[in-house]
Amino acid sequence: MSTKKDENDSIPHREKLAWVTILSLLVPYIPYFAWVAAQGPATGRPAWTVIKGFAVASLAHLAIYALGRLWLRLRDRDEATAPPDERDLAIQRRAVAAAYGLAIGGLIHVGCVMSLIDTGWNQFNTAVAAIVLAELVRCIVAIWLYRRGSAYPLAPRTTRRGTLSA
Repeated sequence: MSTKKDENDSIPHREKLAWVTILSLLVPYIPYFAWVAAQGPATGRPAWTVIKGFAVASLAHLAIYALGRLWLRLRDRDEATAPPDERDLAIQRRAVAAAYGLAIGGLIHVGCVMSLIDTGWNQFNTAVAAIVLAELVRCIVAIWLYRRGSAYPLAPRTTRRGTLSA
């Protein structure tokens, strides 16, 4: 399988990427959202403090993710350049499907509900939170599926004619 390095390193490369992504999201965005909550609602346009805070969080996210990905690439060059196999693709599909509902629900809440009752910066921060949470869910589900050893957590479905392929 293309996702295994050797017997000593049993964590697939794409699971490691999911861990890097989680780290790169939590490290900058937890302080950002704590700061936004402590500061209270931003008023006026433009709210330069919010823009600066978001810029710092976004650049920190980018730096942590890029450095983590570079470190993994240098450490596991063969794995990093290997194309995903069927299992990786199935895990990716399941993880994206799990996160999609959260992302769409959060953005519908921002666009349809909050647009009627709230201000722009609260909408902005809620949309960013929905995107960050959806990405965290995607990574957590991918890690769970890699740890579980399968992209299909349910037993294969059967019919009168036999087993259906997943």
